[in-house]
Amino acid sequence: MLGDLPVVAARLQIGSGLILAAGLLFYIKRFSEKTRLTISALVLLIAALVYVLFALVSGNKLFVTIEIIGFLLFLFLVWLGYQYSYWFIAMGWLLHVFWDFGLHPAQTAPYLPQWYAFLCAGFDIAMALYVSVLLIIKSKK
Repeated sequence: MLGDLPVVAARLQIGSGLILAAGLLFYIKRFSEKTRLTISALVLLIAALVYVLFALVSGNKLFVTIEIIGFLLFLFLVWLGYQYSYWFIAMGWLLHVFWDFGLHPAQTAPYLPQWYAFLCAGFDIAMALYVSVLLIIKSKK
């Protein structure tokens, strides 16, 4: 039973991220499609910026540099989304899941709370799916 605790905790953290995203999506459903996409893009930038803030608190210049590069990557994807296709924003959300797990396991990102990457990944997955479904529905109109 106790050996399953990390798996259970990770599932709870991912589930919490999904619930947070559901709350945001429930709130923004009252807005126009374009406004919902804009909010989704801004929240993606905020999600990337949170990592920069955690790194700044750590005071480690390498971590700060890595997180700023990540933020600029997501900023570029949002820019591409507005210039060419909103699909770049959906891709940004999906890539943010890889940012969460690829770069931020607890042993390599000591400046993050242990639970944060899993919670953020749950949120990111929900947002990637939402933006993708929204764009699929939009393309069929």
